[in-house]
Amino acid sequence: MMTQTHLLMGSAFALPFRAKGLAPAALLGAALPDLPMYVFVVVARFMNWSRHDMWRDYYWRDELQIPMGWVNSIPVYAMILVLGLCIKRPWLWGFAGAALLHCISDLLLHHNDGHMHFYPFSTFRFESPVSYWDSRHHADWWRPIEMGMGLTFCVLLARRYRRWWQWGLVGLAGLSYVILPLMWFWH
Repeated sequence: MMTQTHLLMGSAFALPFRAKGLAPAALLGAALPDLPMYVFVVVARFMNWSRHDMWRDYYWRDELQIPMGWVNSIPVYAMILVLGLCIKRPWLWGFAGAALLHCISDLLLHHNDGHMHFYPFSTFRFESPVSYWDSRHHADWWRPIEMGMGLTFCVLLARRYRRWWQWGLVGLAGLSYVILPLMWFWH
């Protein structure tokens, strides 16, 4: 799933609850599993690595895969969720719940580039029959579904939010669902 969809889904997860600090915590939880990937891409560009080396070699090294395992760990976020519920800290269970949504959707939408979602207990990688990006694994039918989900989350969030900057952020995320298909079309 694209990062903006994870962010919108995590934000929408927090909508039914009115607890203080929940929305920013859920947004952080939705973002954290992708954070090492963005750091990796910045480093790769800075180091002038070719796309081939970047995705066929460096991506699979332990220096990236171990941090990715930790921030994509379903058991770790499940424990944080239970802890947050036990100690009655909405920001903590909101963070963990949004991160779990991210990880579970990634588990279902990565074919041969998935994460170690059961780390540190296992290095197993589930190979989903569906990939969110690879057309050889049904991405062509997944993309419109994801776009519909993302735009639905945008509508739900826009109806709840009242501040102009919140509407602006939701609008930018929604705009990505218009721009990206144009990029795919012309690529």
